Amino acid sequence: MKNIKQKISIIMPAHNESDHIVSSIEETASTFEEFGCSWELIILDDGSTDDTYKKACELLKKYPHRLIVKKNPYNLGKGRAIKKAMHYIGGDYVVWLDADIRVENMEKFIDRILKLFEDPEIVGATTNIYIYPEEETFFDRIFHWMVNIWAIRSAYWFGSARAKGECQIIRAATWKELGGYDSSLVVGEDQDMFKRLKSKGKVVFLKDINLFESPRRYRELGHLRVVFEWLANYLSFVFFKRSYSKKWKPIR
Repeated sequence: MKNIKQKISIIMPAHNESDHIVSSIEETASTFEEFGCSWELIILDDGSTDDTYKKACELLKKYPHRLIVKKNPYNLGKGRAIKKAMHYIGGDYVVWLDADIRVENMEKFIDRILKLFEDPEIVGATTNIYIYPEEETFFDRIFHWMVNIWAIRSAYWFGSARAKGECQIIRAATWKELGGYDSSLVVGEDQDMFKRLKSKGKVVFLKDINLFESPRRYRELGHLRVVFEWLANYLSFVFFKRSYSKKWKPIR
């Protein structure tokens, strides 16, 4: 039975995502409507200089009681932008999805979330992230398999918790209790959040749920450069409680 009493808030941060924003909103909204549960979709335009905000606003009439569109006057960075979402969240569970993210099976994804939080001890979850199938190379597949298994899922085997920022699923009350992301972290706010979540309850990895992202960062910077930046920021966070990177450059 569908748990229609519980409300899901989907937070979609977006910076210059004109190419993806309409399809992302339409796919998410239409599936939630068909599923029949209570939901809201909050678009956070983080200082876009293209028509991301305009395109998102054009869909307000189609989903007047479900879609919320907000715009920052300048780019705050993803962590700080999402932290502002605390003022708009009206749901019991919060799902962060990057604007370029595609969900392999959205109905399965929604159902999994609702069933997941029937366990009152669970406070958060994350999923597999791969590259768009039509753009994925053999090396992409191997690389993301290693990231999903060894960098993310392995943490749960040893009683820890990690998550990439492309998709995070959190009990809203716990998110608010923790005060949202640490806005002092330019990079690594997602890892910090899941570390703090672990102190509040169970955090799980949904190995049966696949999401897909654009390969644009890997194509422009290369996989080795991306790994270096991840590792440098992770070690800086572990040992110094701060980000290595001064700014996380958007790739568009």
